[in-house]
Formats: sequence, C-alpha cells, structure tokens
Amino acid sequence: MNFQERKGIYGYHKVGQWDNGNLQLQFPFQWTRENEGFDVVESVCSKPCRRGEVKAIQTGGVKCCWVCTACKLNEFLLDEFTCEACPPGWLPNENLTACLPITLEYVSWDSTQAVVGICFSCLGFLATAFTMTVFILHNHTTVVKASTRELSYIILVGIALSYATTFPLVAKPTLITCYMTRILPGFSFAMIYGALVTKTNRIARILAAGKKKIMTRKPRFMSALAQVVITWIIIGIEVAVLSAVLIKEPADSLLHFPELNRARLICNTSALGLIAPMGFDFFLIAMYMQPPSKSITHPSNRVVSSQTVKKLYPPVLCVLTGARCMPSRRATFRRTSTRPSSSDSACTRPA
Repeated sequence: MNFQERKGIYGYHKVGQWDNGNLQLQFPFQWTRENEGFDVVESVCSKPCRRGEVKAIQTGGVKCCWVCTACKLNEFLLDEFTCEACPPGWLPNENLTACLPITLEYVSWDSTQAVVGICFSCLGFLATAFTMTVFILHNHTTVVKASTRELSYIILVGIALSYATTFPLVAKPTLITCYMTRILPGFSFAMIYGALVTKTNRIARILAAGKKKIMTRKPRFMSALAQVVITWIIIGIEVAVLSAVLIKEPADSLLHFPELNRARLICNTSALGLIAPMGFDFFLIAMYMQPPSKSITHPSNRVVSSQTVKKLYPPVLCVLTGARCMPSRRATFRRTSTRPSSSDSACTRPA
C-alpha cells in the first residue's frame, strides 16, 4: 500500500505484493515531494540511539523496535544493549568504551585557608622562638627562675608543636600526615596545659601553706624535678589515650566519593579519634581554671585570678575551632578534571 494521488484523489492504493521475499511492483511508488515543503516519510520502528544510550527491547517485541535508555554518569557501554558501572573512583572515557581513574581532589597548599593558616603558624613560630631565646639568654636570672623555667620550656615546646600542626593539616593526606594530624593537636595541648596545671597547683599549695599560722611540715613535691615528673605523667596519660585510640582506629588516608564523578582523598579521622584526645585537654583546662576560680572572691587575688580566667578564653576558642576545622579538611580541595581524557591510561573492562 502506498499513499498517493490518483485522479486528483489522495488515498492508500495497492502498488504491489510481497511474495516469498520478492517485491513485485504493479504501480510506481509516489513519495512526498520535498520541494513542496513536506518531509519525506520515514518508515522505521525505532531510530538509532544517541551517544550514551543503549537499546532496551520491549518484552515480546521485535528486535527492530526498541526504547533508548541513557546510561548513568559512571557507566560505560559494554555493548549496544548493556550499560556497565565503573568501579568506585573510575569514570567512563569520552567514547564511553572504557573506564579511566578519576583525578583525585585533596587539600591544596595554595588555597586561601591554607595560606592564611601557614602565615599565622610562621608568625607563631617566630614569636615562640624569640621567647625561648630570651629565656635561654637569661636562664639564670631571678625572673626566669621564678617562672619555673623547666615548665616554661615544656610550655614553649608545646606551643611550637601546636603551630606545627597546621602543616600536616594542609598537606596531602598520606599515612604519615594522617598520623600527625591525629597526634600533634592533643599532644601539644597536653604539654601546654599539663605544665600549666602543675604550675598553678604548686602556687596554690604554696599560698595555702602560707595561710597556716603554724606549718608542721613543708609541702611535698615542690622541687623543679618533681614538677617536671608530674607534668610528664600528665602528658603520659594523653599519650596513653592517643595510643589506645590509634590502636582501635589506625590512621590512614581513604577515598571519599561525595558524588559519582568526584573522588576526595581525606584522612579517616572519626569522632572518637577527635573527641578522646581533645576531651582530656578540656579536662586539663578545667583543672587549670580551678585554683583561680576559688581565689577570685578574695579582694587581693581578684585581679590576678580574673586575668588568669580571661586568658583561658582564647585557648579554649582555639581548641574548639581546631576540633571543628579538622573534619572540615574535606571542604577545601583542589578541583581537578572529573572526566579524564581518552589519552590517559585506561582499562577496557574493569575487574
């Protein structure tokens, strides 16, 4: 049957017959004339699928009729009927014939946050080095001795380590840098506040003994060696906490896939790995605040005690900010190509 004009009348007319695979025409075909502004009629059941689509044969249908179905973002064309997913961390190439590894995103040294943090750390290093130099040059003076110089050196080393924490935080996550980001924050704050707790406790005991009218015996563990030993015992508790957490959850880098076409390299720091070491540091801060808070009501101690308590606000804020920023390492990444070119090394069919 062919739709054509005969004697000025349009309709379907028999033009031939199909017999055992042979077409026998009795009248010529008539096609729509393109110069009259009409399109040529297409006689197809389904058109070829576009790039990134496969043929889905309907149940009970013929093979020449299909529905085109688009593959997902992480799938390549195994054949004209099948989409196959690439493994995690892989994406199809431009021709959708193979899978290529995704270029990783990780913390960048040249990001604004990293540059600002490194600059502040360098300034802190310079200030700490200057203070330590002054202490060393005047090591035998009365002022330095009165400040418990041994504990002061521990505090200065802890401050330097806290500034050094910035560098592994902004470095590319590896096994070493991930261990450093888990160890340095808690350990450095334990050195600082362990020494401060020991120092304030010594001063509080001296003042308490001075209030007594009759002193039966001298307060114990008042020597510089005893103070250092007590400080290192406190630091040892922090080391034990860190060791237990690292044994339970060893530090390492891992791939995080926020989207199908993105792969981020981060450290596997969990809430436990962050809260446990910092929790002991907050305990030391609370112990450090206890003697000044007790004596703040006394008129002669009010100024010194209030200043001591106020000086704790910036460190507490730093600890809270550090605890908040460590998980957000995932937020500052170098954006790279999410779809590698076909010139890269590829695997035609991932295992």
